[in-house]
Amino acid sequence: MEQPKKPPRSYKGLKQKQKAKISDYMYLETQRFFQANGKMPDIDEDYRRIALEVSKHIPGLRVPIEEIYGVYVRKCPHIVERLTVSGLPGHIRFHGEIKELQRIRAERKVRTKHRQKRPHKEPGGSPRTARFPWDRPWMSVADISLEHFSTRGTR
Repeated sequence: MEQPKKPPRSYKGLKQKQKAKISDYMYLETQRFFQANGKMPDIDEDYRRIALEVSKHIPGLRVPIEEIYGVYVRKCPHIVERLTVSGLPGHIRFHGEIKELQRIRAERKVRTKHRQKRPHKEPGGSPRTARFPWDRPWMSVADISLEHFSTRGTR
C-alpha cells in the first residue's frame, strides 16, 4: 500500500534555521545568476527562475515554489544591494564547499571508534573499603551482627 504524500508546508511554519537555509540559497542563486548573465535579476521571469533553483536545493522542506517566489520578491532588493555593496555574506559557502564538508564529515564519522564502556563494578567494593557492616551485601545478617558486636570495642 502506498504512503500518502505529505501536504506542503507554509514558509511561515518553518523553523528559523530552515528559513535561514532558504535565504542562503537565495543569495547563492542570485550571485550565480549575476555571474551567468552579467546583470542582477530585475524582471519577473528572472525571479521565477531563481525561486525554482532555490526550491531544487530544498526538496525535503516541501515548501511550494509560489511561496518561495513570494519571499524572494520581498527579499530581492536587499539581496541585490548586499551583493553589490559587500559581496556574499561570510557565513554562506558555495555548493562545492558544502558538498566537500559533508563528505569529510561522513568519512570522519565512519572512521571514529566508539568508546568502550567500563566494566561494571560490584556494589560495595572490597571488604576493606566497606566501613559499616550493613555496607557489606555479601555477608549474612548473622555474620554482621556477630562481627559488629565483636569488633565494637576494638576501635
